[in-house]
Amino acid sequence: MAARGMLYIVDGHALAFRAYYAMIKNPLTTSVGLPVSSVFGFAGYMIRLMKDPKCTHLAVTFDSGRETFRRKIYDQYKANRAEMPDDLRVQMPYLMKLVEVLGLPVYKKEGFEADDIIAYLTHKAVADGFDVRLVTKDKDLMQLIGPHVRMLMPESGGVFAELDTAGVEAKMGVVPERILDLLALMGDASDNIPGVPGVGPKTAVTILSKCGTVRSLLADPSSAGNPKLAAKIEEHRASLELSLELVTLQPEVGLEVEMDELIRRPPNGVACAELFRELEFHSFASDPLFDSRTETEFKVTVPASLDEVRNIVSAIELAGEVSVDTETTSLDPHEAEIVGISLSVNKTEAWYVPVGHRIGNNLPRCETLDILRPMLESSAIKKIGQNLKYDIQIFRKHGVALNGISFDSMLAAYVVDPVGRAFNLGDLSTQWLGLKTIPIEDLIGKGSTAKNFADTPVEDAAKYSGEDAVLPLMLRDRMCASACTGQLKELLDKIEMPLVNVLADMEWNGIAIDTEFLATLADEFGGKLNVVQKDIYEIAGHEFNLNSPKQMGDVIFGELGLPSGKKTKTGFSTDVGTLENLVQLHP
Repeated sequence: MAARGMLYIVDGHALAFRAYYAMIKNPLTTSVGLPVSSVFGFAGYMIRLMKDPKCTHLAVTFDSGRETFRRKIYDQYKANRAEMPDDLRVQMPYLMKLVEVLGLPVYKKEGFEADDIIAYLTHKAVADGFDVRLVTKDKDLMQLIGPHVRMLMPESGGVFAELDTAGVEAKMGVVPERILDLLALMGDASDNIPGVPGVGPKTAVTILSKCGTVRSLLADPSSAGNPKLAAKIEEHRASLELSLELVTLQPEVGLEVEMDELIRRPPNGVACAELFRELEFHSFASDPLFDSRTETEFKVTVPASLDEVRNIVSAIELAGEVSVDTETTSLDPHEAEIVGISLSVNKTEAWYVPVGHRIGNNLPRCETLDILRPMLESSAIKKIGQNLKYDIQIFRKHGVALNGISFDSMLAAYVVDPVGRAFNLGDLSTQWLGLKTIPIEDLIGKGSTAKNFADTPVEDAAKYSGEDAVLPLMLRDRMCASACTGQLKELLDKIEMPLVNVLADMEWNGIAIDTEFLATLADEFGGKLNVVQKDIYEIAGHEFNLNSPKQMGDVIFGELGLPSGKKTKTGFSTDVGTLENLVQLHP
């Protein structure tokens, strides 16, 4: 790395188009139908760059329009380019807003292309002692690669492949300094650069290996080493001269940028959170890079006696509604024992009733449930919560019928956005309230070393579980005021909520299955699979793990040489779409 730092320069339009086409077969839209694939993909790439510790300076460039100095030179320049797709065009204002809230400097200049601005910034940075990374796959910009300049080419999965001088020569057949000569000779259909008719990449590389540069070739066409090629060069001299002028980057764009302007700065967390909520990018909203969420502020009280529990019941009866949540020893209702019950009637305070902790003081479970039972079973007292279907089953196991189900934040979120990806309380709180919740992992750990909730101290459990009671009340007020209204509210109230008890009954009772028939079916399918597996091994010439995408990819694309599709972080993709495309190519 250069002594002063490293500048990442993003080719904005190129990255936006790449993100758009990467998801063209499975585009993302918000719950109101707004296309957001390009903005989502662009955001993912930018977040990865902003987290790179090597990135000390960052800039984004965009084209200013089609009317550039190259169009004045040649009015057919990029004339064949299709118009931007409508569903990408509508995303561009959001993409520009994204760049703004991320706190990134943006550069564009009337009459010039982003490539020229990138050339200016690159020369400026190198002259000031910086290394540069060009975030693009544009072959035109390969001419800038050198000792202090490399290219970061965006690939699928949000990763980047780095290209240096040796990589350019291996990929294009010439060193970076000769890229403009190569492009001038062979032309570029996408930019409508004419080049020399009949001269493709291989021929162009051969010519340059003999004459060195296009300037040398124009001075002496015979240096092409072939009379026919020499004649062709002479015939299309004007086209070649024009092409060379079109592909040559022009760093004199009339900008005056100081490197301090490009220092990577933290994003506007609040503005990012607002934009991510609008675009429904919930996974980004909780990223530590711009996490502006605040903690839930409420008071939680742990009753020390059964009389205090009776007082809680009285307060709930007076309120006429209660948010309820249970903490248990298992996610399986048939196995779970109640550890604690959280209750709340407003958004600022909650009660946590411990009945099964191994650390701290508990109230007797049976006596406590006897006191709570009339309130919990009363249809007149409305019950609010998150995933109440589970709590219904937990109470049923302990002899309590939870009635009066009124609002479930998980179901409301589903009604508002049926194709949503996250309905847990933490994600909903981030999305709708901008609040940070206590992760369950903070209490019990995770994976094979996770402990049982019963081993959590009462004090820690009270704060965590109290949050689970307060947040559904907050979500109800927010969601029903802005999104879950009208017909959606009617759908929630008249269909989804009444079905909660029905579904709880179904899950509790289970579904009868014919185990003997299923065992027979398993044997039949297993036999067929064994035949298929044997055939695959014979065709491949050896055995390998059919459940390993990497080994599958090595056999299909490496050993059999079939055309590969997209790549993942671990190698070639072997998803169903990729394999279906190969059906006609190999048994």
